[in-house]
Amino acid sequence: MTEQHPPQFVPPQPTHTQTPPTQNQSKDFPIASLVLGIVSLLGAGIFAGIPAIIFGAIALKRKQPSRGMSIAGVITGSISVVLSLLFIAFMVFVVNITNTNDYKSEPSPFRGDSRSIEDPQT
Repeated sequence: MTEQHPPQFVPPQPTHTQTPPTQNQSKDFPIASLVLGIVSLLGAGIFAGIPAIIFGAIALKRKQPSRGMSIAGVITGSISVVLSLLFIAFMVFVVNITNTNDYKSEPSPFRGDSRSIEDPQT
């Protein structure tokens, strides 16, 4: 008679399945957006406002965590850009007002006027 042995346990072989890549869940873009938005309000204006809007939009599109920071960065960046553009428009307006023809009626030795500053007929 042949002796029967009980079946031996064979451990299962590990399968090498690749996990699907997950979205980057870091908070880099929301933080950058918020920091740039605050810096833009503190004086950097359009130079930090536009990147704040871009980083915030990227973070919102990627559905990264800290959605509130992304929204705050977009809002502060937008406010800064609008204020900067208003300031630039105001400065252009002021420069145009001060350079009108009102001052050209007076003779000036610096513009090459042939008239003298003092009127000889008086």
